Amino acid sequence: MSAASVSRIDSRYDSGHDILYVLIGAPEPSSYSEDYPGILVRYSEVQNDVKGVTVMSFSRTDPEILRRHVPVDIDWDELRRQYLRVE
Repeated sequence: MSAASVSRIDSRYDSGHDILYVLIGAPEPSSYSEDYPGILVRYSEVQNDVKGVTVMSFSRTDPEILRRHVPVDIDWDELRRQYLRVE
């Protein structure tokens, strides 16, 4: 699966529940798909493009799994550095 490029992302991390929320582009009606346990990808109901990703147990999820199962190009290593303070 090739990853699509995204122009604008925003992210939030809930450290108490270890959940990462990634928002892509402007909000619009969408629905979730869980093709891999704990990784929910939100697709636009209009265009069917990716509008967001929710990662349960983010601190324990291998970035390689995220790269493999999320169909957009997101710098997971940078998000881990930003929220988990890992190198």
